[in-house]
Amino acid sequence: MKQALSQAVAQYTPVVSERGDAQQVGWEQKVRSDLNASQAAWADYVRVSCGAVAETYDKGTLAQINVPECKAELTRQRTKFLRDYFGSGR
Repeated sequence: MKQALSQAVAQYTPVVSERGDAQQVGWEQKVRSDLNASQAAWADYVRVSCGAVAETYDKGTLAQINVPECKAELTRQRTKFLRDYFGSGR
């Protein structure tokens, strides 16, 4: 996921051309900012959601199995989202 996020953010890193297209640069900065904000929100979502899984199992032995699986599944979903919507070639 880190690689998918890095590629997505890098794709929208503003590059000032000789023409100095301020509108394009502003748009790229906004997309990059939104990607970073969504990543922070996603991290909070994982913490809370998988915390609920831990509580469901009263933080016992089954939580030790299910919490990592929760985090792995949400990470797979996030990675797919980043690649599908912000992958290279867009």
